[in-house]
Amino acid sequence: MMSDQDDLYVEFMFLHSIQTYGLDVTAREIAEDWVKYLDKNQVWCANRGAYGNFLKEIWPPSSGHPRYTPWGDAIDFQIESDLFGLICPGLSRISNAWGDKVGHIMNYGDGVYAGMAMAAMYSEAFFESDPHRLAEYSLRAIPSESGYAQMVRDVLDLHKQYPNWEDSWHKLEPKWGRKDGKLVSGVDVRINGAYVYMGLLYGEGDFWKTMNISMRCGRDSDCNPSSSAGILGTVLGLKGIPDKWKILRDLPIENRSIKDIYPTLIQWDDIIKATVEVGKWNILQHGGYLEKGVFHIPYQYPTSPPLEQTIWEETEKAK
Repeated sequence: MMSDQDDLYVEFMFLHSIQTYGLDVTAREIAEDWVKYLDKNQVWCANRGAYGNFLKEIWPPSSGHPRYTPWGDAIDFQIESDLFGLICPGLSRISNAWGDKVGHIMNYGDGVYAGMAMAAMYSEAFFESDPHRLAEYSLRAIPSESGYAQMVRDVLDLHKQYPNWEDSWHKLEPKWGRKDGKLVSGVDVRINGAYVYMGLLYGEGDFWKTMNISMRCGRDSDCNPSSSAGILGTVLGLKGIPDKWKILRDLPIENRSIKDIYPTLIQWDDIIKATVEVGKWNILQHGGYLEKGVFHIPYQYPTSPPLEQTIWEETEKAK
């Protein structure tokens, strides 16, 4: 049995809200579902900040705004955005729209862009297998002048310069892992995002190597390999994932956090089936069609949202 954790069951909550309200579900409806179903003692960081705001009648998008929470640049939406790429194969503009709506529940600025970038890579991973191209593709989905985009370009440049990931790590840590000589928060989205990209690029399409590098880079080292392995797993498909990892599908997930929705253990096949069904709705609603068992998708290139950055970053630029 697998233990439950916030980078799983918060996405299960998103999925439940979409199933309940449809693809036009609002951020407010998702937030109200959190209050109704989610154990408030099982959320942390930006999610906890957002939950506390809901209880004060501060609803999205204000719940993720720096005026009401210090967690805008935390990792939360980065680790919870997988669903929106998976239900948007080839529809990265739609995944960005989901990112705008859902990401601002708990995050702001780079915290939102991180989720958009991850979802864009998932979306494109149905059609592209090269991790380097996926990383470059994700830059189209976020503002080029954002801190997160600068970080992604740094990782891409370092990957070209250094064949060994550890050499790149020694360059990334001082720039993105420290501020004024002190370590940044362990849940800072830029340094953790860097280690997702490191795993993808240096993993070279190998499932174990990708996870191993993202984990060994440190910081939030259960979430980062989950993100890189999830994107690569979308490239490979279930048939392409090594057999030693496929058995995880048969392990049910302990459920301590959303018992009113799943009274007993959560089965992976139930989550997979629901995700596929919502993905079908999404494709059909946005111009796709099904013919002889094959989905035809009106492929999109991503477009970047307007720039927003946290108060901290705006202060830094003003110096």
